[in-house]
Amino acid sequence: MDVSFFAPMKPEFNKHEKKLMRAVGAVLRALRKDTECETQEEFSDLIGMNRSQYQTYESGVNMKIISIDKILSHHNISIFVFMEMVRAEFNRNESKQMRKIN
Repeated sequence: MDVSFFAPMKPEFNKHEKKLMRAVGAVLRALRKDTECETQEEFSDLIGMNRSQYQTYESGVNMKIISIDKILSHHNISIFVFMEMVRAEFNRNESKQMRKIN
């Protein structure tokens, strides 16, 4: 019996989506480093999240909006402010790539 039918499918992300998720991860990492927590483990313990789950967010691999909201609550940052920070990080990375091309 082919069990691949029952395996959860991983979403395929396009280039733009991958860049956006990396920008989200970069902002989360910067926010964590602004706290008293030096490691992902310290921060994930502080907010009551599994370290490996939090690590996936910082690496821009897996995003769940409820979990991101939990992280932002600790930083007292609204999702709207966070998205502005992500947009700025995304645009900064796009500018770097354009300079490399030229």
